[in-house]
Amino acid sequence: MKLLILLSICSSLALKAWTQPSPCVSPPFMTGNAYMHTEIGGITTSGSFDYDALGQQLRIRSSGFSLNGTFSLDLLMQFQQKVAYEIASSTRTCKKVALDAPFNPIQIPPGSFPVAQTVLGTGSVAGMGLLANTWYGEIPQIQATYTLVFSDNACVPLSGTYSSPES
Repeated sequence: MKLLILLSICSSLALKAWTQPSPCVSPPFMTGNAYMHTEIGGITTSGSFDYDALGQQLRIRSSGFSLNGTFSLDLLMQFQQKVAYEIASSTRTCKKVALDAPFNPIQIPPGSFPVAQTVLGTGSVAGMGLLANTWYGEIPQIQATYTLVFSDNACVPLSGTYSSPES
């Protein structure tokens, strides 16, 4: 009888460990859209991005507004070459600036832990819902926390929220 109880406990723990989502790295090439709002400076912006993990490049095109007025941004960052290009389409100019930042692949950061797993869409019809994992973590260097949502099967980022004492 004790063996049966021990076996059921062990199998329950193994099943729980097996069903836990594991950290992942996003596909090497992605294109997407992003929206951002900050309380600091009242900045609201939306735009698109092109991500190349193999070439360690990121291009961001966005426009928005802040307390100082409207703005637009077209920025190509090439991390291997340690250079960024600020592109101004309206004047057809490009400004080359030094880039002193490491390339951070789009992934679940180390030290994050899973919070929830949900199906976006319907779970009642096989293959018709998107299984999403929610992750939580802290960035002690800047006293910030984050919540990230990634798809389960392809590790595609769906949403992210960062907060710090200033925000």
